[in-house]
Amino acid sequence: MYETRYKQWRHNQLFKTDQKQLYQELGAQQEKAKQVVPDAAESRKFWSDLWDQPVQHNSKAEWLSQQRMQAKSIPQQPNICITRDAVEQQLKVMANWKAPSLHKVHAFWINNFRKIHGRIAKHLQQCLTEGTVPEWIVLGRTKLAMKDETKGAQVGNYRPIACLPTTFKLLTGNMAKHIYGHLDRNALLTDERKGCRRNTRGTKDQILIDKMVLKNCRRRHTI
Repeated sequence: MYETRYKQWRHNQLFKTDQKQLYQELGAQQEKAKQVVPDAAESRKFWSDLWDQPVQHNSKAEWLSQQRMQAKSIPQQPNICITRDAVEQQLKVMANWKAPSLHKVHAFWINNFRKIHGRIAKHLQQCLTEGTVPEWIVLGRTKLAMKDETKGAQVGNYRPIACLPTTFKLLTGNMAKHIYGHLDRNALLTDERKGCRRNTRGTKDQILIDKMVLKNCRRRHTI
């Protein structure tokens, strides 16, 4: 009884202070399921059919014309300028020891080797100016995580998790920051868009809250 109550108390504290750790503990029972390996050839074919097939979208759709008309009064977004300060600010919000890509360089080392920050900013800006990036920046390794252990090792029962280089995250993080600022200044983000708005609850938070209200409160349990 003591262990059960302590576990409930600890989860409540983690929900307030460290939600990432809480998610990891709640998903610990799925570790055995993650060890089940799907067939490599079937997995390649499954994801190739989704990613490698070219798609031709309807560029003459009526709703596109409506959007262009509504966007006429919106000013064009200023050009993005990546400076040394911008690189350092982005590094501060990145996890130091998150799984690295093929180069195996964690953000911790780039964050602490401050002498290279100016050089990194220069090359990232060059990527934006020229409109191209080196292949190694977008080359990563993908892991497959099982979604539902009851469905077994079906290739469609796995979701891909891509580990990309820290440099790629620095580039896209700075781009996202400028794009978000432009959208926010011009009121282009609706309140219903929880997933891409800052300071809002994400999907996992909403699921935990729904579970607490619909199940735990009915059973008079805490999480």
